Amino acid sequence: GKIEAATQAFARAVELKPDHPQANKLLGVCLQKQGRDNEAVTYLRVAAAQDPEDAETQNDLGLSLVNLGQIDEAGASFREAVRLDQGLSKAQLNLGVYLAQRGRLGEALTHVTKATELEATYVEAWMTAAQIHSIQNNWGQALSASSRASEIDEENVEALYIRTDSLIRLGRINEAQLLYP
Repeated sequence: GKIEAATQAFARAVELKPDHPQANKLLGVCLQKQGRDNEAVTYLRVAAAQDPEDAETQNDLGLSLVNLGQIDEAGASFREAVRLDQGLSKAQLNLGVYLAQRGRLGEALTHVTKATELEATYVEAWMTAAQIHSIQNNWGQALSASSRASEIDEENVEALYIRTDSLIRLGRINEAQLLYP
């Protein structure tokens, strides 16, 4: 399909201009979308070396590294992406998820919250915030974040579950029952 054609086009571009960071980056992203993360990492690392100020390349590199199980290296890539561009919401979220996985929930929440501030309709960021608040037994905040996720995506089952659980834990059983007509 289209992704295979794009991969071939960018591979040809890299072949013709191996020093072109965008060609390497886009080839890496195409490979990543096909689940070919070993190859993607190669091209994304080249692109990051050629254009060390590109936050999106660092973020994309981090995603492929996560897929390969290289979590700490992925975390370093996400941290670098955020350092380069504080306004890159997906890098803020990815760094937050990495930190949460490492048990650093306060730091994680700072980055996840920043992602929601940058992009108010970022469902994944709201859901991650709700999950972190749930882990911390901060049910009012979990309810708020999961409610916002539900407003954005009414069919998000996980948001409904966290909303219901939060209401129950807050002693608001009648409200929880109303969520299930």
